[in-house]
Amino acid sequence: MKLKDSNPEVLSAQSDKKSRKGICSKLCIGAAVILAASAVALTVFTGDISTENSLAASEIDKQESTAQIDMYLAQAQTQTATRQTEKTTEKKTTTTAKKTTEATKQATQPSTQTTTAVTTQAPVQTKAAAASKPMATVTDVKFIEYKMYTNDALNLRNGAGTGYKKIAEIPLAAEITVTGDAVNGWYPVKYGDKSGYVYGKYIQKDKPKVTKAVTTETNAALQSNDSAEMTTASTLKTEYLGTFKITAYCSCEKCCGSGATGHTASGTVATQGRTIAASSKYPFGTKFLINGTEYTVEDRGGSVSGNVIDMYFANHQDACNWGVQYCEVYRVI
Repeated sequence: MKLKDSNPEVLSAQSDKKSRKGICSKLCIGAAVILAASAVALTVFTGDISTENSLAASEIDKQESTAQIDMYLAQAQTQTATRQTEKTTEKKTTTTAKKTTEATKQATQPSTQTTTAVTTQAPVQTKAAAASKPMATVTDVKFIEYKMYTNDALNLRNGAGTGYKKIAEIPLAAEITVTGDAVNGWYPVKYGDKSGYVYGKYIQKDKPKVTKAVTTETNAALQSNDSAEMTTASTLKTEYLGTFKITAYCSCEKCCGSGATGHTASGTVATQGRTIAASSKYPFGTKFLINGTEYTVEDRGGSVSGNVIDMYFANHQDACNWGVQYCEVYRVI
C-alpha cells in the first residue's frame, strides 16, 4: 500500500489535532469531575448547614422549653412560699387569739372568785331584817322608783306583813313612792321621811278624786270651862291640799318663850287635838283634816309658812315624841 501524503508537516498537523482533542476531552472530563465533586461538596455543605440550622433550632426550642419550665418552677415556688406564709400567719393569729382568750379567762377568774367569796361570806340576816331590807346581790339591777296614791287610809309598817310594827298612818289619796318590788303583795315605799311597807291592795296609780265625801271620827273641840267635848261620826267634804310638813310645839318656855300663856294668837286656849298654827294664807277658824283628825287654825308662828303646820301638844314630851312628820292635808269644805 502506498501512502499518498507522506509530507511530514501534514502528519505533524494531524497529530497535533488529535492531541488537542485528547486534551479537550480530558479537560471536559476533569471539569465534569470537578463539577460533580463541587455538587457533592455543595450538597454536603448544604446538608451540613441545614443540619446545623436544625440543631440550632432544636437548641433554641430546648432553651425556650427550659425557660418555660424554669418559669413554672418559679411560679410554683412562689405559690408554695405564699401558702406557707399564709399558714404561718394563720397559725400566729390562732395562737394570739388563744393567748388573748386565756389571758381574759385569767383576768376574769379572780373577779369571779372574789364575787363568790363575797357572796359566800355575807352574814345571814334574821327574818325581820331580811323582810325590812332585802339582801343585795351582785346581779341586782337598780330599781326605778315611781309614784303611787293610797285609795284608803292604811298603815305603814316596818316589814311586809301585818305582824310587823306600825310606823305611821297614811290617809286617803296620800302620795307615796314605791322603792322596790312587791314581797307577798306588800310594797316597800317612802312616805314623807319614813320608809316601810304597805299592802298593794290599798294603793293605785291614779290619785283618787279629792271632792268625794269622807266619813271620819273627828276631834273638833268645843271649849267650855277649859274642857273639851268630842263629836264623832261626822260626814265631811274635803279638798286635798297636798303633803305638808307637820312640826310640834307646846306652851312651855322652850317652845314659845318665857312669856307663853297658853293662849293662841286668835285668843283661844290652845288645846291638843284641835289647835294648829298655820300660814296667814289660811284664816283663823280654817279646818284641816290630818290623819283622820279635824284640826282648827288658831295660831301663828314665825317658822310656819307655806306647806308647814305646827301642831299643838299639851306637854313638851308629847311634842318631842311627834318630832317632824309629813302628812297628807285636806281642807274641810
